[in-house]
Amino acid sequence: FADKEIYLMADLSKMNKVENETIDKWKAGTEVPDNQWVAGTKFAGTFDGQGHSIQGLYLKTGQQKGGLFSATTVDATVKNLRLENSYFEHVGSQAAALGSVIGQCEGLLDTVYSDAVIKGNSLMYGGIAGYVKQGATIRNCWYSGDMMLGDKGGWAGGIVGEIYNGSKAIIEHCLVTATISTEYKSVPSVAGICGIIEGKGTTVTIVDTLSAGTVI
Repeated sequence: FADKEIYLMADLSKMNKVENETIDKWKAGTEVPDNQWVAGTKFAGTFDGQGHSIQGLYLKTGQQKGGLFSATTVDATVKNLRLENSYFEHVGSQAAALGSVIGQCEGLLDTVYSDAVIKGNSLMYGGIAGYVKQGATIRNCWYSGDMMLGDKGGWAGGIVGEIYNGSKAIIEHCLVTATISTEYKSVPSVAGICGIIEGKGTTVTIVDTLSAGTVI
């Protein structure tokens, strides 16, 4: 989709039927919906949600990257979107980059809301993006979901899990009102905004951004 513009013309509310206890059943593993999301490979275009919502996504994967988009390129833009009543889980031993919107984030992510549940047990988890590999701007984003890491730990943040070695990242005008928790007993890298900023040459600017949720 390089140089292509994709527009969401209406709310997508029938991916899966979500009722009051549906997400709890997905968390517990007692219910698996008929329609399971398969995130595509790297997205290189512009996706404009035009203020519409996508509801009822369910992704349970052992793949390395996952989210609404598994990955984006430095030329990609994802904007003007609401992701609601959705569930993303990483299983297995393979290291993961899982975010509700983008697993491996590059490019521009602007004006996106997510209340998704995110669950996993190894490496990078973000309410909005799993990790930033090269360069990304995350602007006007709000995560109000529930993120749960198991006893193997990992790096988790309400906006992004990890900003990677040598990356250049800007996080501005963002809000986190989520609950982020881990069962890891040693020294976890779990935080309201970003779990870990790693490595020589990494440049991160965080402006006008608030974490008002709960970190456990």
